[in-house]
Amino acid sequence: MALAVPRLYQAMDALLEQAGREGDDDACAVLEQLCEQRCVWVGGEFAAPAATAFNSPLNLAPHLHAVPADLRCFRTLLRKLGVRDRFEASQYLDVLVVLAGRGDGALESASLQMALAIAQQLAAPEHMPLPQRVIFLPDQSGVLTSAHELMYDDAPWLMDGSGTATPGGGVSVPPTAPPAHEWKRVHPKLSHEVADLLGAHSLRRWLVARNADTFTLGLEGVESFGQHESLTSRIRNILELYADGVGIIHELVQNADDAGASRVAFVLDESVRGRSSLLSPAMAAWQGPALYAFNDAQFTPHDFKNICSIGSNAKVASSIATGRFGLGFNATYHFTDVPSIVSGEHVVFFDPHARFLPGATPQNPGLKIRFTGANYLQQFPDQFKAYLMFGCDMASRFDGTLFRFPLRTAETASSSELRQQEYAAHAVRELLESLRGRAAELLLFLKSVRTVEFYEKRGVDEEPQLIFRAQRQPASGQPEATEISQFVRGRPGEARATSKASFYQRLQTADVRKLPMEANRLRVSVSGGSGSIEQMEEWLVCSSLGRGAARICDMCMSEEGQRLKLLPWGGAAARLTQGVEERGSNDAEEDDLTGVATIDLGETTHGRAFCFLPLPAETGLPVHINGEGRAH
Repeated sequence: MALAVPRLYQAMDALLEQAGREGDDDACAVLEQLCEQRCVWVGGEFAAPAATAFNSPLNLAPHLHAVPADLRCFRTLLRKLGVRDRFEASQYLDVLVVLAGRGDGALESASLQMALAIAQQLAAPEHMPLPQRVIFLPDQSGVLTSAHELMYDDAPWLMDGSGTATPGGGVSVPPTAPPAHEWKRVHPKLSHEVADLLGAHSLRRWLVARNADTFTLGLEGVESFGQHESLTSRIRNILELYADGVGIIHELVQNADDAGASRVAFVLDESVRGRSSLLSPAMAAWQGPALYAFNDAQFTPHDFKNICSIGSNAKVASSIATGRFGLGFNATYHFTDVPSIVSGEHVVFFDPHARFLPGATPQNPGLKIRFTGANYLQQFPDQFKAYLMFGCDMASRFDGTLFRFPLRTAETASSSELRQQEYAAHAVRELLESLRGRAAELLLFLKSVRTVEFYEKRGVDEEPQLIFRAQRQPASGQPEATEISQFVRGRPGEARATSKASFYQRLQTADVRKLPMEANRLRVSVSGGSGSIEQMEEWLVCSSLGRGAARICDMCMSEEGQRLKLLPWGGAAARLTQGVEERGSNDAEEDDLTGVATIDLGETTHGRAFCFLPLPAETGLPVHINGEGRAH
């Protein structure tokens, strides 16, 4: 045959070439017949032209064959018969179908190796995208199974004693269809990358997606389309408007105050956490030092919605909220590219680059995961242990809000589209320390926050150490007057989204001569980590809601005033006493706080303008001035 086949092909080639020149229709008919016959010699048998190729990286006989090297000189003839240069993805898929149809049992060793080799070949770039067909892959027992019924184990830290991954305490997990279906595992010799490309499911992504909020049309031929702006570009523009510095800390305090929190704490965590059991391998870049911001109020569903609305006017609808998740929250992107929030039953991750989180896309650049009643802490310990502070256990409902801002390193800054500048831990420490001297003034006009704290955490297993604490309380021992906040907020239970309209309605019907005013004598202290008092001040803080000022109320009630969210709310704070006090008996303290309040002009205050929190501008007055202006 080695001698006869070349002479045969040479004769066929000559006859077909001559017939082609003479326009012989019989020759064309003969050629068409040959294309359907097993006429290509492959070294031990004749094969159909459709099952042969000149080049093949795999030996797939008896299903597919490569033309022997000594017959490739007849390339022109063989191409006329239908021999391809290389096999296509559909041909490899056909072989897998044939192998899968041989029975329900495990493949024999040779067939298993062939199936694994075909899967590896199908994942090559030249075969992408693959045809819309069922792809059969070997499972852990060597049985060919549809890829969509298989899962590959990319969470090896969840192994039980038998080497089987156990999500949620067992291998039975509920995918989208059918419920209560038990996933089969991809054969261990098939790489995760190949299994993923061919349609198998990721255990890690499944664990995340069970309780994550996602959206997909799921319709063939339908895709998202429309005008859009790059999210990273938009945030970068916002960062140009909000300068780096202490103003970012003010934003976080102000958001907590708007939520009704009484305590705010910041933690600089310099520890480096584990990088294995994460939501995705790319999140390892954000396991280094981080800044945390805690407050004892919870996110509402409205808050979760608002924090996703970059630059919207949603917060303008709330007359009491001076900065509740408007543009200002995005100033925290000075620190990080991947901020996250834990509150109530959910943890939320933001990923504007759509680069670090599993399943993140430009249309859905983040994840919202309900962690209560799930085992995320056990399934992704390196990821979620980072939130175990301030009573958060990542298993039950968290009665507070905890932000985590992993600091941008030199490595992550080099590829960031938000800010290509590292934010080191010492820079955050200096930022928070800069508040120490004026921490008392931070609390003067806030509506609900009474305590601000700063902690440091050096190691993963160490407890946060208090650096300083600022506290505010009535100096007279009597409850603070809160009539203005109550008037603005309205009746208990009134929806925040409608409070703007209801506030203006109350203002319109109220007698301006009887609008609330307050005068509070406050005692504000700053203590160090040892608990000793470093600074003690008494302040007289007076506030009024447009009392007797009909013209001001009319200006706020105008169409333009309501659009700008103007409030006739103003106030002033005068320092009465200042000094360092050593803790004594309670009786001594009470005696100190009695008598008529007088302003100590010997300690002149360099007055600043406030919008509940201090602004950069100084007024030149010996008192601080607070005014609620338009939305900012």
